[in-house]
Amino acid sequence: MISLPIQVRHEDFFHLHPESSNQGPKIVAVMGSTGSGKSTFVKQLTGCDDIVIGENIESETSEVAAYTALIDGVEFQILDTPGFDESGGKGREFKSDADVLQEISRYLTYASEKNALLTGIIYIHSIANPRVGGSTTKTIRLFKELCGEDFYTNVAIATTRWDMVQAEVEMKKAVQREGQLQNSIFKLFLDKGAKYARLVTEGDGIALMKEFIHKPAQSTKLQVEIVKNHMPLNQTSAGLVLEDELKALQIRLDREIAELKNEAKLANQAKDKAMEDLIKNEQQKTEEQFKLLNLKIQETHQTLDTMKKRMNEENKRNKKKAEVERMVMLREAQEKEREKQAIRTQLLLEKQLQEQESEKERAREEYLILERETEETREAMERQKRELKAMTVFKFCDVCDRLTLFLISSAE
Repeated sequence: MISLPIQVRHEDFFHLHPESSNQGPKIVAVMGSTGSGKSTFVKQLTGCDDIVIGENIESETSEVAAYTALIDGVEFQILDTPGFDESGGKGREFKSDADVLQEISRYLTYASEKNALLTGIIYIHSIANPRVGGSTTKTIRLFKELCGEDFYTNVAIATTRWDMVQAEVEMKKAVQREGQLQNSIFKLFLDKGAKYARLVTEGDGIALMKEFIHKPAQSTKLQVEIVKNHMPLNQTSAGLVLEDELKALQIRLDREIAELKNEAKLANQAKDKAMEDLIKNEQQKTEEQFKLLNLKIQETHQTLDTMKKRMNEENKRNKKKAEVERMVMLREAQEKEREKQAIRTQLLLEKQLQEQESEKERAREEYLILERETEETREAMERQKRELKAMTVFKFCDVCDRLTLFLISSAE
């Protein structure tokens, strides 16, 4: 493998390649939760030293970044995306799942408009995670709706962090956990044609990338919903997953607050001061969490509203652009129709001229025939005149002879 490390923002990426997914490089996105090893995988493939690898669960990737790699003579653009359940990383602000989804959707929307579709998406999951929690389940739901079932054949599921499994007992548990993952959260992907791979060495990553060499690029469900169906992000299937999670979290916190209030009431009735204080402290903490959640929900709604306005503006521009293109195509069609009409008219005139020439030729031939017939009639009349004149002379001579004979006879 020859690696050509280069990092570009997605606005600049499409200035490097023509607007054709058939002529440009194959684009493969790498997604997953924060700390799953996405950036490590991308760095192994590209050899780019600029990629920062996190030493803990804090995220080192804050936006979509593109890196170039040449594998078996095929150029790939590998996209390192921010992780879901983002921690923000050192020196960077916290990013919610809505912020991460917005960043990915902006890239996918821009890519779809440039006809630079994804050849594949690799979902990275750390095998070192001892269990599948609610956040992982939510991330998988979000990933399913982002891809859509039609895109599953272009998806690869890869497990990482096998180097962290040391003891034989831990390895057995990891292998068992791998089978459970394949038969639970990843089952739908694998049943629909997605690939699976363990990423232990650099060679494993290269082998996985080779699976995409002959894959055709296509649109994800999120791209179809936003670009083709003109849906705002919060109304897409992926956006609705986040909305459902926020609503479920709010309902759970409301229930916990109600339970704590009820426990406080029971504590008052039992005059259990210690329990009451404990419950009040828990209630205060829960209310503070509820306030933070409300702030987070408000920020998420503000983000979604901003995205909706941006999407509406983009839809207006797209509609205006489509109308201009339609008018251009209409003018071109009218011009082609005029050209076809002119050709048909020219062919008709040429046919009429040919028919006129043929008519003239026939008239000329008929004139020559009539002229010959006239000449023949004239010659016949001349012959008849000569014959009549000869007959007249003959009859006159005959009469003269008879008259002479009669006179001679009378004289005798």
